[in-house]
Amino acid sequence: MKPQTPISLLTLLLLAACGGGSSDNTAPADPKPAPSVPDNKPITPMYVIDDVHIGDITLPPRTVARPDALTQAKLDAAFAATNELRTEKGLPPFTYNESLAAYATIRAQEISTQQGTSVEHKRPNGQNPLDPANFIGSGALAENIGADRSSSAASIVAAWRNSPHHYATITSKDFQNLGIGYHYAANSVWHNYWAQIFTGGNTRSIYSYITPIRRDEVAKAAHDAAQYTADGRLTLNAPRDSTNTSGIGSNPYTLALGREHRITLFPYQSAGWSYQTFGAISDNSGVPEAYLNVGKPFTPGDGATLQADYRGSAIGDLGQHDRVTAEVSAHLDYGSAHKTLSLKVDKAMRSGLSFTASSATRDARLDFEDTLNWNANTQRFESDTGNARLYGAGGEELGGQFSRAVGNEAYRGAYGAKKVQ
Repeated sequence: MKPQTPISLLTLLLLAACGGGSSDNTAPADPKPAPSVPDNKPITPMYVIDDVHIGDITLPPRTVARPDALTQAKLDAAFAATNELRTEKGLPPFTYNESLAAYATIRAQEISTQQGTSVEHKRPNGQNPLDPANFIGSGALAENIGADRSSSAASIVAAWRNSPHHYATITSKDFQNLGIGYHYAANSVWHNYWAQIFTGGNTRSIYSYITPIRRDEVAKAAHDAAQYTADGRLTLNAPRDSTNTSGIGSNPYTLALGREHRITLFPYQSAGWSYQTFGAISDNSGVPEAYLNVGKPFTPGDGATLQADYRGSAIGDLGQHDRVTAEVSAHLDYGSAHKTLSLKVDKAMRSGLSFTASSATRDARLDFEDTLNWNANTQRFESDTGNARLYGAGGEELGGQFSRAVGNEAYRGAYGAKKVQ
């Protein structure tokens, strides 16, 4: 059975009772095992730059954004200070393990969401953070957590040093590997949250860092690849990928986003489109992270009356583990009395992340209908679960995105369509 050091928290009362040298600014840990918070699911507003519209970004499961330079410097200082406590006892220093650091970062984020003035060894789903399911290997496991109104590494390491349980973990011979995580939460009680994950032997976590996706970089990459005629017709200047298995059309356009992400854009010509297209942002293993629309939107003028039907296609994913393709139809009713878009997504087919028509299966749960209403402020059609814009003179085409729930899983995607007579 894998040995686990009891996970314990620092609390204000315990520090005071122990006569610790830390001030009342340090709070933190309670001897109870922990669960997980919605990893990497930021709720962000739609990001719009001219002709590129990007939806919410969700990093792949079991990943967390790599720390920025300032945060990494803070983490490095905490790691060095922790190793000083080891060398004072004549023990070898900890070996840095990036997978443990990624998990510790997730844990710091998770404890920042806990209510009250103490933090607990408990994940949001109630799971013990040292559950073997979170690790690969059979070495010893332990966790230290803490919260502090000071953001300095020296402050939190001093608090751990002055807490017998935490210090015992740091100076235990059972552990050879360490990862430290830090998270700042402006609207929380303590603001600064820390976690240390220790393992023995070659044990590592199932989590990893990934470079965060910057919306401005996505927008620039897609914008730079797009060219338009005077009437808004789109041309994409980007490499084509005949080996792509994302389900985003045959021979789609691809744009690199650094070394860990890419944009894949639907080959709009194959659908007879002229003014817009859609696409997905994915990591290198093909996990979809966000969706986008590319094209110059058309805004009806004052007093305009438009009635039209549209046909097209959609792409999406279910829970980031299955790709989805579907057919799209829509009816536009834009006038003085009504400004609505009635959308229907149906004949949905679902496959793995490597989408192939032969492996796709019909999934009627992914079919839906929605009514979107015109928002004059944002100049788009909107509902609680989606948005859409018109493209081309007179609204010849439309494109949009959706974000819904199917059971307890997220169902997200993007679509495009062309007016039919």
